[in-house]
Amino acid sequence: MSHINFYYSVDKDAENWIDRIFNQENITFISQKDIIDKYPKNLLNRIQAVNNYEEAKQIVIDFLKNDAVNSNKAFVIEEELKALKASWGARGNHFFAALEKILEKPIYTENFSGYITTFFKCPYSEKENWFMVNFWSSLPDQITTIAHEILHLQFLHQYRPILEKSLDEEKIQVLKEALTFLLNEKEFYGILLKPDKGYEDHAILRKKLKDLWRESREFHLFLPEAVKIM
Repeated sequence: MSHINFYYSVDKDAENWIDRIFNQENITFISQKDIIDKYPKNLLNRIQAVNNYEEAKQIVIDFLKNDAVNSNKAFVIEEELKALKASWGARGNHFFAALEKILEKPIYTENFSGYITTFFKCPYSEKENWFMVNFWSSLPDQITTIAHEILHLQFLHQYRPILEKSLDEEKIQVLKEALTFLLNEKEFYGILLKPDKGYEDHAILRKKLKDLWRESREFHLFLPEAVKIM
């Protein structure tokens, strides 16, 4: 059965802090203003004063390591990692089994990496099989985030070749996000601690997909019809 290794990496955390400032691509569901509003003003001014990714990254690394607000964070992160490992360890096998069943495909890799981040967004990497979990979220929210991100990775890895025949990348990304309604279905009862809410912009689509899913509850029948809705 697949496994998740959990980590905290200050380098990866810093990259998450500056990614949307230095990489304007793939800003689909969160506006740039929403991102900017999350930065401490002094830190944002320092980042924006440089025009070099590595220099900006070092500014954030220094902030994460030395800022007074973060002085006791290393200990708290270690404790949070312990709690996350224990909580996921009690449900991970059940989750992967349910995900295989509902998407009708084996989990595509034996190992995922989950990184704690102190920034508010939680990206993932299709190529490297990692995702991020928000340090500031509650443990139940973090568990749902893990399930949410792995569903993305599994769905894209197993079905992207089929989707690309009919949908452009933007629609693939929208469908991927809306599909997380599946985490609230009976297959995951007793595994997740909180429901997956998704994005408000996708509420109508999620409802349509949920109604469609409940007609058959078989993914090979559901997906072609879902693509038509897109």
